Amino acid sequence: VTSRNALPGLESVHRQRLGVLSPAEASGLLARIAGPERIAAAPDATAELARLCGYLPLALRIAGQRLVARPQQPVAQLARQLAAEENRLDLLETGDLAVRPAFELSYRKLPAESRLVLRRCALTVGPDFTAAVLAAYAGLAPARAELVLEQLVDAGLVQPDTTERYRLHDLVRLYAGERLAADETPEEVADARTRAGRRLLAQAAEHGLRFDPDHTAHEEAANPSGPPPVPLTEAARWLEDEYPEWLAALYEAQRTGRHREVIDTAEAMHWFSDRLLSWDIWGEVFRLSADSARALGDRQAEAVHVNYLAWTYVTCLHRYQRGIELAGEGLELARSLGDDLQQGWALTYLGSGLRQLQRQREAIESYQRAAEAFGAVDSRSALIGRLVTLRGAATCLRNLGRAEEAVESRRRALAGALELVERWSSPLMHLMAAMTAHELGQDRAALKRWPAAEKAYRQALAHFEAIGRPDSMTKTLTELGTALIEQGRADEAREILTEALTDLSADGSRPGGRHGRIAP
Repeated sequence: VTSRNALPGLESVHRQRLGVLSPAEASGLLARIAGPERIAAAPDATAELARLCGYLPLALRIAGQRLVARPQQPVAQLARQLAAEENRLDLLETGDLAVRPAFELSYRKLPAESRLVLRRCALTVGPDFTAAVLAAYAGLAPARAELVLEQLVDAGLVQPDTTERYRLHDLVRLYAGERLAADETPEEVADARTRAGRRLLAQAAEHGLRFDPDHTAHEEAANPSGPPPVPLTEAARWLEDEYPEWLAALYEAQRTGRHREVIDTAEAMHWFSDRLLSWDIWGEVFRLSADSARALGDRQAEAVHVNYLAWTYVTCLHRYQRGIELAGEGLELARSLGDDLQQGWALTYLGSGLRQLQRQREAIESYQRAAEAFGAVDSRSALIGRLVTLRGAATCLRNLGRAEEAVESRRRALAGALELVERWSSPLMHLMAAMTAHELGQDRAALKRWPAAEKAYRQALAHFEAIGRPDSMTKTLTELGTALIEQGRADEAREILTEALTDLSADGSRPGGRHGRIAP
């Protein structure tokens, strides 16, 4: 017996869930229908055609039949026609075969609440989603949304993905979008997006603030008997897993004029962003917040968020000249406001950009001016800023061939970082200590002091481990492996470099490169 429905009432049966075809199987099916020579002559177009059919056998049969009925049509032309999402389901119909009626039959059998949930699935932007995220779009409690999603799984319209996550087949998503447009008013859809966006941004801010040492300390002092905060690992996982949704919500908030929400969310992400330097989304996040600050005429917020954007261009995007220009903008804004702290950060990012462009002496001067500005401010951020400038200047000294001076400067920076860890044992302070120890290892490696370099790298790894192994840890492992090789300890080096390769593979699977359907 075959059925789109899971047939949960049957007993003493063996169920075999039939998924979509593999890319190779899909191309093979097209070849059997449209002819092997025709398909073999256009491998790239065939692969794209199969992808647009979602590797669904019915859709592939229809596409193959369309090719048979049009012997002169290039495979690439049909793929190009199917690429237009608004026409895809119309094109996947020929004779008695059609994709849409199969979905329609299942949809019409659903109760009203399940139809609503399926429609609202079309509003999600990530490749997969949780019941909690879908609940925000559907206006349901998470437990209720999960129950309905499981019913949709039984109906064959939603696919269970990894643990506690779901996804829609691409063609089902298109159908759900059609039903959303047909069965709901534009006002209802807009309300659903706004409600979900507010909830997602509030959650993103809550999780991001877990990495802000000032906020965490304030919350614990203000409510010592309150519920325990979300664990850091859980907060980080949520921000990474749900980033397509909250980033899309950030775009929507800015587009609809909810500028203060945009600024507050980006501000909450500030310290968390230091954990994931390879994430390309920070340029988007802080561009949106800087633009929102301008829209509100909030020059203080503009100075802060232009500085964040400068940091992103220098540290994450490696577009150093643009980072220097943005740091200059931030510096002028901070000067006009008399804000020493933001002047310090602007000069720090200016120095970092100059250093990357090999303008070492100018960078040292900028770092020195930043340290003076930070010295006029009594705050934790200023303390961190002074350490960052000391680290940056030490790297410039190493780049100028003054490695001994670099080691001495970096040792002072590491002592300061370790003092901050003792005072405030937060993820940020451990990250500062880890990065400083890593750089000390590089300084010692430049002098070929391999045992001392190894010691510094291992110290860095200990602090990285304390905060859940952020992506910057991979480089430390790699350089530790080099230090071990230089000491003739090849077996230990192999073990360390294997760990680095494993971490690199994990970083490559991060969601930072998959933006789903987020519109700029």
